[in-house]
Amino acid sequence: FGDDIRMASFDKSVDIGFTGATCVALALFTIEVLASCYGKDGYFLGFFFWLDAISTGSLVLDIDTVAEQIFGSEESSGAGSDDTGQTARAGRAGRAGARAGRVVRIIRLVRLIKLYKVVQTRQKASEKKKVVPGQKMAFDDDLDEDDLREEMEKQRQGMQVEAESRVGKKLSDMTTRRVIVLVLLLLFSIPNFQAENWYSKSVSSQEMGADAVVHAWYRYNFLCKPKRFYENELLTYIYYHNPHSTECTTPDPEDASSILPCPADQKASLFWVGLVFPATDEPVTKNSTCTLCNEERGCPHITEMTADKVGYNTSGKSEVDYWNDQYKRNGNEGFLYDTGELPQRVYDALTKKWTASCFGDRDVSYIGVSLVDDVSCPEELRWNEYESLFGLFRPSDANAQGLGALRFYFDKRKWKRIEAVFGIITTIFVCVLLAVASMSFSKDANELVLNPIERISAKLLVIRDSPMAAIKLGDVAYREEQAALRLEKEREEKASWFSKASRLFGRKKKKKSEPMETAILEKTIIKIGGLLALGFGEAGARIIGQNMKGSDTAGVNAMIPGTKIDCIFGYSEIHHFAETMQVLQDKVMLFVNQIAEIVHGIVDEYLGAPNKNVGDAFLLVWRLVDVEPQMVMKYADFAVLAFVKIIAAVNKSATFADYRDHPGLLLRIPNFRVTLHFGLHYGWAIEGAIGSEFKIDASYLSPNVNTCWRLASEAKQYELLMLVSHVAAALCSSRMQKNFRLLDRVELKGSKQPIGLHTVDLDWRRLDVAESVGSKVVFKKYKMRQQRERVKEMKQTPAFDPAELFMVDRDIKLMRELYTSDFFDAFDMAYRNYEAGEWEVARVMLEETLLMLGHEDGPSRSLLNFMQSEQHTPHRRGSSAGPVPVYTGRWVAPKSWQGYRSFK
Repeated sequence: FGDDIRMASFDKSVDIGFTGATCVALALFTIEVLASCYGKDGYFLGFFFWLDAISTGSLVLDIDTVAEQIFGSEESSGAGSDDTGQTARAGRAGRAGARAGRVVRIIRLVRLIKLYKVVQTRQKASEKKKVVPGQKMAFDDDLDEDDLREEMEKQRQGMQVEAESRVGKKLSDMTTRRVIVLVLLLLFSIPNFQAENWYSKSVSSQEMGADAVVHAWYRYNFLCKPKRFYENELLTYIYYHNPHSTECTTPDPEDASSILPCPADQKASLFWVGLVFPATDEPVTKNSTCTLCNEERGCPHITEMTADKVGYNTSGKSEVDYWNDQYKRNGNEGFLYDTGELPQRVYDALTKKWTASCFGDRDVSYIGVSLVDDVSCPEELRWNEYESLFGLFRPSDANAQGLGALRFYFDKRKWKRIEAVFGIITTIFVCVLLAVASMSFSKDANELVLNPIERISAKLLVIRDSPMAAIKLGDVAYREEQAALRLEKEREEKASWFSKASRLFGRKKKKKSEPMETAILEKTIIKIGGLLALGFGEAGARIIGQNMKGSDTAGVNAMIPGTKIDCIFGYSEIHHFAETMQVLQDKVMLFVNQIAEIVHGIVDEYLGAPNKNVGDAFLLVWRLVDVEPQMVMKYADFAVLAFVKIIAAVNKSATFADYRDHPGLLLRIPNFRVTLHFGLHYGWAIEGAIGSEFKIDASYLSPNVNTCWRLASEAKQYELLMLVSHVAAALCSSRMQKNFRLLDRVELKGSKQPIGLHTVDLDWRRLDVAESVGSKVVFKKYKMRQQRERVKEMKQTPAFDPAELFMVDRDIKLMRELYTSDFFDAFDMAYRNYEAGEWEVARVMLEETLLMLGHEDGPSRSLLNFMQSEQHTPHRRGSSAGPVPVYTGRWVAPKSWQGYRSFK
């Protein structure tokens, strides 16, 4: 807008400031182009390079001195009064060049497209800061339509890819190029299809009047015609192009539509009249040089048509009133043109010798008179703010006589201001046109292709970086679908009775449109990602991530090297599974999945991860990778707490309570009850893919995994639901360790050192069955999953103490209510004697603890059975063939007793 603002609002005195600003802009844009050549791949000699180069180079045309030399008037081109044809051609070329410069200047506007893209990118970045991917949303069921829409939009923004996709960038660039080329082609081509550019324009009143004045001027000088003829033509010409006409009038004040045309309506008004002489001729300024017919010849000022020469009565009037009476035209005299009046100052200037010398720095001399007050010479205006005219009639020997050529200068400042304002409007229009065209051309491609591709790309990036997040992506997608259905249902409920009646009686039900292929692809990718996450679990996350990161090949390399990590392993085993499977037959899958739903859900809630499902057993893992040291203890507490909560959930479940009355199960297993046994251990493992190119499982290999499985198996002989190794128990907090009972030390197969066995005593018989809540809707599951995510975040805060739940959780308190401190003290004393080899003392005390709970204590019975089985060493009397060995009755530990027994 710079050049148009300069023309519309300022005069020539401030041009130097605009020129300086233009030079600074030219330098900055040049630096930008050079920097882009260095820093942008494929920019140099590319489409946008030439676009930027041309638009930057067009700034030179805004430097007034350069524009005047290229597109300037005939004076600036050096044409003298003897080269009329060349002067005319120069004037036409200047006007055509000015139009071309304005069109070329529009090329700069395409830079605004780049600016728009930068602003759009920054806006997306700022929105991305406000909306973090995966952020939690509100899930209240009473959200209204606007809230739901807002939540859906926030979630979409959170999942948007941070950078523009390569496909989107390429298509956007190609679309922008075509729009730019199309707009520029139209701007350059349309003017060439206008007939006026191929044929000469009609002669205007300015040109015809100038020709009449010049013709009369030469008739007066060469043919000695009366000077009043020349003066009459000159005054008529001045009045018809009167610079002092400011407002058009009407002959009928009551008819506003009858306003007459006037000089104020024209593009330009006459402001300077004079003679042009070649620099070698002496200008005619004295009567002595007028040597043709008489000494007055060659003097252009008015001498005959004056008030004193014609005897005009000036009493009460001024001298110029004579001219106004003679040459003024208005509707009252039948003329359909209102010339207006001239002031006295113009009368005085025209009737005196013309001595004003202008354009002193040119190779021609100008002598004339100004008709306005604010401009004395044309050179005081900008080169494009005035226009000069000359007569087409001219004798060939005019210059030889030293008469010079009459020249008329018209002030175009008013027109140029209007033209500048329309130039600003044109600039704004082209900006809007480019923006609208670019956006409209790319809108369909963005909506149908690019946006879905970028959404798919964003989801793939999330799955690549965190494969387990694919499940959450599916939840979000399902949430949006359900929210959209809910909004549609609400709109139908809010519809007027007329709309409902129309749908019921007159209109067919709207046919559901088929989804787009991109939408199908997006949902399919989410489902595939979710299935991968479910199938591979956390152990396979690295396999998924590494294979998705490679974009140079479509091959799959699942057999990546394993990684050694530290984990807390949990193993859950279904009791009496073989008998249950024989009874339930095909319904056993439902049975196992019902158990898995509880086991997996609670383990996930307590920051663990399900890994392997082996029919009757589940491998559960708490990975200690990138876990802060203070969190390791909390993870161990979570593992113990998760198993306790699973035991409570299984025994309270109304679904599993139904199996207690199953005839087939009761026939096979009296007093059948769904029971799970748990083992918990800590150690290292190799995490990776197990299998071949035909089938793999993402799991863990380690003797510690086998130890965990054996702990779950050995829990049965102790008639317990849970066994915790001393290694895992040592990781727990001191408050959690107070809930353990040390019950034995054993040597398991595969373990090099004896393992201390701990348990958390729980009497599940005290729990009542909870009321059935019916089948869960998937939408509710999604809501519960999100609520569980918030609970998981809360549990990771330092303020949360897992051991505290043993004191406040109703189910845990109820299951542990039977186990008193007296019982624990008695059993602890018994166990210490058992471990020290004082088995007789241990027997007495264990027989006491065996029945302290009101039912047999499983660990007490197990230790008693073991000690009794070891009392087989006979004290023989007589020979080897003597009587049957008898026992002394006192239990004694074997001599090889080291405080633990072997389960190998």
